Amino acid sequence: MTIENALDFVIGVLKIEHAAEVTGRERGYLRSLSDPDSRYRLTIEDALKLDLAYAAAGGDGAPLYETYGLLLGAARAKRFSCEAEIARHTVEVIREGGEAHAALVALSIPGATDADRRNALREIEQANAALTRVVHLLEQPKPPDPP
Repeated sequence: MTIENALDFVIGVLKIEHAAEVTGRERGYLRSLSDPDSRYRLTIEDALKLDLAYAAAGGDGAPLYETYGLLLGAARAKRFSCEAEIARHTVEVIREGGEAHAALVALSIPGATDADRRNALREIEQANAALTRVVHLLEQPKPPDPP
């Protein structure tokens, strides 16, 4: 899942001569873009031209665009994984806290039973456990942003 591999695939379908014609680039330059060790990188403008030419040639989808999307998604998941974990814990804290509050209100109504008291205690313990888990998460250092 690299831009270089997607470019190599698109050029394989279009043939290097047509890819050069579509982008206005030299064939050697386009070939060098398929080398991950090359200092040159495919421009967005050229990627658009190549994906459109690929589609015009009967290709399905847009390999360069789709690869970029997958790479962006993977980078976002890595960069924001800590935030996503905090969000999941926040949902749990809110749910468990709401259930604990509802159980306490039920316990405060005249005629509450021992079962209501046990339920409130159980819900409070579950809410406390959810809060403890989020505290442990927040005590961890935030991972550095990827380059």
